[in-house]
Amino acid sequence: MARIRALARRSRPALPPVLVHGDLIVDTARRSVSRGGRAVALTPKEFGLLEVLLGAGGAVVSSEELLERVWDAYADPFTNTVRVTLMRLRRKLGEPGLIDTVPGAGYRIAAPRTAAVPPEPAPPCTPPPRAAASGTAAP
Repeated sequence: MARIRALARRSRPALPPVLVHGDLIVDTARRSVSRGGRAVALTPKEFGLLEVLLGAGGAVVSSEELLERVWDAYADPFTNTVRVTLMRLRRKLGEPGLIDTVPGAGYRIAAPRTAAVPPEPAPPCTPPPRAAASGTAAP
């Protein structure tokens, strides 16, 4: 089973050397991260989590898959290591949050948030036209 997982990992397409998501820039070749123009220092595991989540392109990645791809094959599947490392990663990346938790499924990179554009004002209300009189005058 471990061999099948290893082969599946190798069959994934290579990530581009620089991943950009909103104001987040991840240089996989230099293993550096910046957000909003400032450098963000990450541990190797935090960097690995971010790289896997960005590589998924917004798809949900389970805790088990993150544990398998970022840690080694001997990591305890019942540990809260992924959750704790993601908590530290979220704190370092700052607000607005980039990583969403999908209850019962896993984690994903949130869609880039854009500046809110105020809606256009509604046109003024005009009363409906009155129905024409039936042609007879009232006495």
